[in-house]
Amino acid sequence: MKHPHYDLPCLGDLETFEAVGRHLSLKPAASELNITPATVSRRIKVIEKQLGASLVTKFGANIALTRPGEDLYNVLESMFSSASDIVYRIKMRRSP
Repeated sequence: MKHPHYDLPCLGDLETFEAVGRHLSLKPAASELNITPATVSRRIKVIEKQLGASLVTKFGANIALTRPGEDLYNVLESMFSSASDIVYRIKMRRSP
């Protein structure tokens, strides 16, 4: 399911892809997100189908990002990191 306003894949699917890109493995990403590796794989396939591009290449248990996968991962990593920084600052402002 795409986001209706921004023409993006579902945020949960993007979060899953970011975790796969960071770990370069399905199992650690699945463990971090508290889902199964099969669910991780399905979510990646959903994004790939929506984009019409391969994002990962599997080598046994290991994952390599394709060029489009690297591009998407870099944007997501930056976006999530920036959002995390803002959330932290907001929380610190309300602390006594």
